[in-house]
Amino acid sequence: MTMRAPRFPTAPLFRLAPRMPSAILVGALVASLFGCDHAAPFAASSRGAAGPRVAGPEALIDGARDSSVWTADGRGIFFTGPCLISQTVRGNVASPAFSIIPAGGGSISWQKCETAISRRLPRDSVAAFWATSLSPGGQLLYLESVSWAPTPVLVFPAFSHADLWLGDSAGPLGGGRRILALYHDSAGASVVSPQTINWLIGVHWVDEQTFVAIGANLPTRLGVIHPTLIQLVRGTIASNAASLTPIDGTTGVVHYALAQQGATIVFNRGGLAIESIPTKGGAVMTVATLPAAIGQTLADISCRGTSCLLLTREEVDGQVQSTFWTLSLASATLAAVRTDAAAYISAKLSPVSGAVLVGEAGSLFLFTDLLPQAGIF
Repeated sequence: MTMRAPRFPTAPLFRLAPRMPSAILVGALVASLFGCDHAAPFAASSRGAAGPRVAGPEALIDGARDSSVWTADGRGIFFTGPCLISQTVRGNVASPAFSIIPAGGGSISWQKCETAISRRLPRDSVAAFWATSLSPGGQLLYLESVSWAPTPVLVFPAFSHADLWLGDSAGPLGGGRRILALYHDSAGASVVSPQTINWLIGVHWVDEQTFVAIGANLPTRLGVIHPTLIQLVRGTIASNAASLTPIDGTTGVVHYALAQQGATIVFNRGGLAIESIPTKGGAVMTVATLPAAIGQTLADISCRGTSCLLLTREEVDGQVQSTFWTLSLASATLAAVRTDAAAYISAKLSPVSGAVLVGEAGSLFLFTDLLPQAGIF
């Protein structure tokens, strides 16, 4: 990835990107709600993180989240989360931020943090980042919600609105553009039908003007964050706005990944079938079907070129386990790689190597010994 260098000192970054589906929701997302005056400029803060606490092929990465993803060049880990802002009228407060740490773990090397967060009393609103993505060219795409302040965790998504913003990683986020209005309510009541897309989950760039996401409907329920997944959408960014086009044939999508340099979408509807469709739309094909197992569910899909990594969870004798699978799109070959006695929730294949970021409820691991023997990556 050729990213424009940030115009501020090296600093910490923290990201919150919704995973797909059930794990996407409440826990990590609510944790990203922070007080904000919504007009404050973004700037950098600084802190250092210890590197991997565990040396070796399966290292625990300090500072990152279980929903963290690779940067496009594979040299960094991108995530959202809070940074600590001091010397405000309320003392030390947490602010939403984007961050990058090196691929092997270590100190945060880049961050954008909203440092002017709610310095006036009382707080009038709270803001949170949800679906976020960093393009190879350095563009930041992020869904930001703003809610009535008194009790943010109990209020959102009621008394709130959310918009899609486009920012530049080399400049202040305060200079970003609001390109699409999504969720909004009226005095705590829904204003759209349950079939209307007003929320995005799992945003991924296709090119500098196009992105893909799961379009969802977020009902207005006081303090209950439970989007209904509808179908994949393709977003097109123009000079001052973005538009969403539903991708026919993807209704009920639960997990997806881009493959073949963004030309193909590999997805799953919650069952055992792995399907694909051209990103620009077209015929849906069943690529492979996972073998049936008691309590088996697909937890994640990650692809590079014509190869994909799948993560499933199963229940055996009352215990949850996780299995990694490789899938060749060219030959439609599916193979189990390894099963661990753990409840993993995400698995993200590096864009440049066989390394995998593996998420497990609040923790992130770097696996470097999982795929070398698989032969297709």
